[in-house]
Amino acid sequence: MALVAESNPREIIANLRGQVEELRARNAALTAQKSTPDNRPKLTEDQVAHIRELATQPGWTQAAIAGLFGINPATVSRIVRHQYHP
Repeated sequence: MALVAESNPREIIANLRGQVEELRARNAALTAQKSTPDNRPKLTEDQVAHIRELATQPGWTQAAIAGLFGINPATVSRIVRHQYHP
């Protein structure tokens, strides 16, 4: 994708348009590879129930639960408080 120092402005514009289209195609391919549109793991209702159960058990921190499920500790807090998955 190197810019070539052409002297004709039309050639330069055509070259840049081609590069833009190539970048758009690459971006579309990378976007399609995401696991979900927002790239967050989706929890099942069983997992949510398990998170809530673990949160009631002594010795389990939100950070430990988050690590177990691969989510953010703030997400654990929101699940326990029924802000997520009411």
